Amino acid sequence: MTHKIAGATSALRDLFTVIVVVCCAAAAQAQAGRGGISGLVADPSGAVIAGASVTLEDIATGVKQSTVTSSGGLYSFMSLAPGTYKITATEKGFQTMVQDHVRVTVDQTTLLNLTLNMGNVSQVVTVNATSDVLDTSNSTVGQLIDSAAIDRVPLLYRNVFDLAQLSAGVNSANASPNSSDSMLSIQNISSGRPGIDISSATINGAIVGSVYYMIDGSPIGIAENNAAAIMPAMNIPEDGVDEVRVETQNTPASFQSGAAGVISLVTKSGTDKFHGDVFGVFRPEVLSANEYFNKQTQLSSGMANTPPDFYRYQEGAAIGGPIKKQKLFFFGDYEATQQEEYEGIDYFSVPTMAERSGNFSAMSFTIYDPTQPDFANGPLAGTRQPFTNNTITNPNPIGMLYLSKMPECNLPSTTSCEAATTDVVNNYGIPGMDPYSTCVSIGSRAKSSASLPAFPSTGWRSPRPMYFPAAGTPIMLITPPTGATSWWPTT
Repeated sequence: MTHKIAGATSALRDLFTVIVVVCCAAAAQAQAGRGGISGLVADPSGAVIAGASVTLEDIATGVKQSTVTSSGGLYSFMSLAPGTYKITATEKGFQTMVQDHVRVTVDQTTLLNLTLNMGNVSQVVTVNATSDVLDTSNSTVGQLIDSAAIDRVPLLYRNVFDLAQLSAGVNSANASPNSSDSMLSIQNISSGRPGIDISSATINGAIVGSVYYMIDGSPIGIAENNAAAIMPAMNIPEDGVDEVRVETQNTPASFQSGAAGVISLVTKSGTDKFHGDVFGVFRPEVLSANEYFNKQTQLSSGMANTPPDFYRYQEGAAIGGPIKKQKLFFFGDYEATQQEEYEGIDYFSVPTMAERSGNFSAMSFTIYDPTQPDFANGPLAGTRQPFTNNTITNPNPIGMLYLSKMPECNLPSTTSCEAATTDVVNNYGIPGMDPYSTCVSIGSRAKSSASLPAFPSTGWRSPRPMYFPAAGTPIMLITPPTGATSWWPTT
């Protein structure tokens, strides 16, 4: 009978211990953008050890935290910055237990149970490595992309959001599982935005624009104007990101993601030693080759085979280190991109050289003089007076100067377009060049025993210049009298 009571008591104790561990792990999990470590301290027989001292040390910074186990032998460290830690457990009558290289990852709680053997405190048992443990504290499905993977995976545009494609169930903007189109032909929310095409990625079939974004536990998603879609407010430099976690299923309610998936970034911070890097990627325009259709257009219009300008330059640097050893640390980085890329041939309508001087005598239509009154008598009474010989006799100097800045027509050829007897639409072709310039920077980021949020990064995209007016835009060729409107040819 005594054995049965003891067995029941042991079973209840074990059940209580499991419940406490799960509840504590769930509480630690709620610290979005951070991690945690929890577990039990017990003797070799499985009996829990209450009041044991447990010390946690961040290997990178030397910062230490301490706690004692509860009456159930439970210890817990919450809201930890992702990284590698060392745990030391001590209690009178037991050997000191040291668990080294304990890995903490973003949005996860590491469950680590410690066993103290009988002996003196001065006796130290050190475990130098731990294997990855299956997280049984929550049902979230996701993947961690650590700093080693970030360093190894080639990112053409250094866009860390593209790393989400390494996770199962993530479909990218161009529907290709392992490629990205961060800059090219991305014009609306249904296919992403330049530099943040991740906004159009879908996770496990969720609707476009429903992915949620976090950085260091803070939401950075913003609503797209006039669209029910979320997009990241900023890009973080690749050298400033320590980890990326992609939650693809059963995301916690704390993320407010609508269960459509979460991409969580953790930024780097300084350590007890100085570390840094400098990089540069240079692709000058002298290495450009001509695009096939652009070449055919040039040759057919009598122009030389001239490759369009294309260049891409990326440069940046990062540095981190201690401000005060084991107390205060800093990290900062900078990244910039200057790029111009070919996007196909753009077509425009430009006036011929004769039209620029006001001479429309070769045209089949008639132009009228807005400075003269309508005919008062005769068969043309009530109609407008045309220019003599279809030629403007008093061209406006401002309009002439404006037209002189336009390029000459070149389609179908420079000769045929100048000999046109009627207006020719799209008589000038030029390689479309899309300038792209960004600058993203975390700036300085401080860290003490608890990490401070990163300062917001900044970024911009230079607009594409408009060289010519749209069809139908009035161009002032003559000086109208007071109260008159601008002139435009009438067919």
